[in-house]
Amino acid sequence: MTVSKRKDRSAPGNTSWGYSFSKTVRGKVLYRERESGFATRGDAERAEQAAKAKLAADGPKLAAMTFAQLAQEVLALHASVHNKRSELASKRMIFRVHLVPAFGDLDLDAIDRRAIAAYVAAKLRPAEGKALSAKTVNNHLTVLGKSLALAVEWGKLRTAPRVGFLRVAKPEIDFLTFEEAPRLLDAADPGMWATMILLGLRAGLRQGEILALRWEDVDLARGVLHVRRAIHEGHVDTPKGGRGRDVPMGDELREALRALPSRFAQGLVFPAPSQEEESDGNQRGDRSGAAEAERCADGARASHREGVHAAPHPARRGGTDRRVGEREAAEPSRDDGGARWGGARGASQRHLRKNECKWPLWRACKRAGLRRIGWHVLRHTFASHLVMRGVPLKAVQELLGHATIEMTMRYSHLSPNVGRDAVKLLDAAPQKKAREA
Repeated sequence: MTVSKRKDRSAPGNTSWGYSFSKTVRGKVLYRERESGFATRGDAERAEQAAKAKLAADGPKLAAMTFAQLAQEVLALHASVHNKRSELASKRMIFRVHLVPAFGDLDLDAIDRRAIAAYVAAKLRPAEGKALSAKTVNNHLTVLGKSLALAVEWGKLRTAPRVGFLRVAKPEIDFLTFEEAPRLLDAADPGMWATMILLGLRAGLRQGEILALRWEDVDLARGVLHVRRAIHEGHVDTPKGGRGRDVPMGDELREALRALPSRFAQGLVFPAPSQEEESDGNQRGDRSGAAEAERCADGARASHREGVHAAPHPARRGGTDRRVGEREAAEPSRDDGGARWGGARGASQRHLRKNECKWPLWRACKRAGLRRIGWHVLRHTFASHLVMRGVPLKAVQELLGHATIEMTMRYSHLSPNVGRDAVKLLDAAPQKKAREA
């Protein structure tokens, strides 16, 4: 027994009984337990036996660690290694704005189910400020649960509390109808912008994947797009989910891509315009929300807008109209490397910014008499039209690059006849057999 009489520091002159024991391996103290303030030696011995029994059952007491310290380790040791740049930025924001202010000063073992329930209630029904949606709170709980699980794995926490998730209603999917999609294409600016819109409608690429697409990823001979990269906040990374995919092209999309002048310079399929092109006033620069510029652009097109609606768009018929032909005649030939379209083999090309892309899409919506939509609606339209045409959800999942079928199941309600048609197949075989008999 390591029991001894000790001086009471809080009351000089008084003594009390206490115990102390530890374990050291190769000069490193693995754990140490001590306590004093017992009136008799027997009290101290019984307390020591109880402490050793608890140690044998639960293991040594873990060193105290706050959630703020854990958050730093999760970002440095896990998220920065295993997550994409966009996912890392999202986790940093969730820690900084939400989780650390709520749990940062607490020791890890103090974060129990009640503390988590209090956090959820505070985010859904805050005393002041805007309430968060259930889906957003679930994103926070995902990061919290993963962090506590890593704490257990790293030996910083004995057990992690169960993190429950809120029920979330299925989100409504906005997509263009079979009648609206052609109207949008007919109203789009000729050339690059019409082809970008066509790419979203006919291949379902995300906007970041469209902006990062390079000619080396476009196989016009076989009619296949190799989706290998995406851009997020100026940084090129792998597509969402961390893996690429191949998307077949229809003839309409293939011919529209073949007609792009950027093919002469290689590099990016949709490069940002050069300074020379921007100074020409081709309406492809950053519009940054200026209403007067939008009105001027509409006025400049008023004289020929009727012709745009009357004739099929070049991107839709796979050819070029008079204006596109004149522009291509003024462009350098293929032999000079297409310097105007991004320099030698695309060496000085710049990626388009998302803010530069919204205005051409919104202009097309305005001309077509449609509501304003974002680029992701084109991807929803691609998936929705496939499902409505009877394409199996598994095939849609592969074309979209979804990591799980659950993501693709959001479109399942658009094919209500699939279940009925499947059940009818069971009636066909017995009837055929009866007729043969």
